[in-house]
Amino acid sequence: MWCLAAVTILSAAFLYFSWKHGYTLYYGDAAAHVNIARRIIDGRSPGYEQLGTVWLPLPHALMAPLVRYESLWRTGLGGAVPAAVFFVLGAAFLYAAVRHATASRAAAVTAAAAFALNPNLLYLQATPMTEPIFLGCFTAAVYCCVRFQATARLRYALGAGFAILAATLTRYDGWFVLPFFALFFVLARSWKGAVLFLAVAALGPLYWLGHNLYIYSDPLEFYRGHYSALSIYQRGLQRGYARHPGDHDLATAWSYYRQALELAMGRPLVWAAAGGMALALVRKTTRPLALLALPLPFYVLSIHSGGTPLFVPSLYPHSYYNTRYALALLPACAAAAGVLTALLPRSGLRA
Repeated sequence: MWCLAAVTILSAAFLYFSWKHGYTLYYGDAAAHVNIARRIIDGRSPGYEQLGTVWLPLPHALMAPLVRYESLWRTGLGGAVPAAVFFVLGAAFLYAAVRHATASRAAAVTAAAAFALNPNLLYLQATPMTEPIFLGCFTAAVYCCVRFQATARLRYALGAGFAILAATLTRYDGWFVLPFFALFFVLARSWKGAVLFLAVAALGPLYWLGHNLYIYSDPLEFYRGHYSALSIYQRGLQRGYARHPGDHDLATAWSYYRQALELAMGRPLVWAAAGGMALALVRKTTRPLALLALPLPFYVLSIHSGGTPLFVPSLYPHSYYNTRYALALLPACAAAAGVLTALLPRSGLRA
């Protein structure tokens, strides 16, 4: 409980700092998110259609009740509050997942601290961005898998289903990880768990495909429509812009993402995480924590496909762009640090 209280205070402090200094809407995407949420309830043609197509709906639905108030909309605070809440939930679920997986309080504290004290995530959770919301849902799903591994209770499969359902309605990362979570229940020899999980989690993608079909007459409008990332990238190429170096070059795509990881989390944590994740796979109780590494192939393959450009200052064109995508691996790195901590000699913090 004290860990949850500490993270809540930390989140509120950075939320206040960002708001006080006018940093809440520094990102162009942050301003766009609060404006979409506002248009749902206020504008020339408010209503459901304002959810749009490319960005998934859950963050805007969470922001809408708050941004109806003028001051919370103009400052962006109404959009930042949901991100901050899910940041706290993410730290709490990560703590609980590592604590149950390792039976070590020291490991859990290490994981929660590595997650919650990351300055890049602390800033993002104080803005109307979607990453903290996704991380909160993602860690909740992994916690449920850890508990299912230990108890085989179907309620945890159901909990994982609802968590991934929310993740699929927040970021497309959730669509990628969904089948791997289903595979987890299959490998755990629980077909009932797999079916129950899929029955809930798959509702997110099915709903969004239906939404795009109903509003835009194309279920894949979000992927190939005029405002999609792929379409924007293709229009840039037609104007003479250079292709991303990682476009259809897997090794280069990995190089860009690896360097983004080191920028976002620091090289020591990234390299320690590789060993920690390898160790997590050895023990049955910690094996579900490996699910936290799923965003790694998602983003490397996304860069490889050309639809997700990411730039780092050490590589051409020597700039910053979308480096925040590396934070999707922060829970994995933090959990891996916790697994390594669990190997240390028993201390007063160890359960």
